[in-house]
Amino acid sequence: MDGFRLDAAKHIYGDFGSTINSPAIKAKNVAWWQEFRQGLNEVNPDAYLVGEVWDSAAVVAPYLNEALSSAFNFDLAKQLLGSADTENSQDIGFTLSRIHDLFSRSSAGKFMDAPFLSNHDQPRTMTALNGNENHARMAAAMLLTLPGRPFIYYGEELGMTGTKPDERIREPFPWKIKPGSPEETTWEASQYRGDGTVSVEAEDESPRSLLNLYRQLLSWRASEPALRSGTIASYETGNSAIASYVRSADGLQALVVHNLSSRSQTVELQTSATQKTFFTKLSLATNDGASLDGSTLELPPYTTVVLKP
Repeated sequence: MDGFRLDAAKHIYGDFGSTINSPAIKAKNVAWWQEFRQGLNEVNPDAYLVGEVWDSAAVVAPYLNEALSSAFNFDLAKQLLGSADTENSQDIGFTLSRIHDLFSRSSAGKFMDAPFLSNHDQPRTMTALNGNENHARMAAAMLLTLPGRPFIYYGEELGMTGTKPDERIREPFPWKIKPGSPEETTWEASQYRGDGTVSVEAEDESPRSLLNLYRQLLSWRASEPALRSGTIASYETGNSAIASYVRSADGLQALVVHNLSSRSQTVELQTSATQKTFFTKLSLATNDGASLDGSTLELPPYTTVVLKP
């Protein structure tokens, strides 16, 4: 796919300390990207534009009107990391469905969300989660079961750590356990490399590694249309340790359920006026200990499952 990642997209015009949030400057910045899109359409109307508009959904929405294809969802990233870190669910389905309604109205239904966890300007995900791999696993599981085109900052799939200054967030990617191999970039020494256990070589053959969890989740996404496109809706369980939502696409539905906690959880699946579909099949699971008996779903700690009607 052809396209561009557009840094600091809301900063074409305006002074960061004074005028950047004025209505006139906001409108001028949006108009600039609309003109950019028009010019690009003459060359390649299918080109994908994803912009960094580091602001609220209300500020982001106008940029999706005949300008950007996507904008990085910073509000969502904060919510995902917060839920994983506290092991306390926030209603992602409700939040995203409202944001997507706004984005759809602004873009005439043409937008694609761009969920992510961290980027080159922020503390790395593993650092933000205080080195807790279980929490990093749950953040990944939520990210990769949401609608849109998810972005993975390099090394996130290994559990790389790093914080400001920027050089420490952008250290070379660790392919090997020991540094200095010809496969690796050596433009800067790695302060956060550690003992080499966070590397492709160390994690590649370990079934329970973070790298192989990412591979598993990406294979789910590739094989299940309802996970990679379509809509998201809230699914209530009454359990704050459980994050759950319904994904729908092309007439297909899937219920995604995450146990964010260190304790096994029992979830009673049910229907209601707002939850009309009963999910009867346990289709995918990150832990073989997950089970579904009638309407009773048993989830081991830090487990994600996908159910179908």
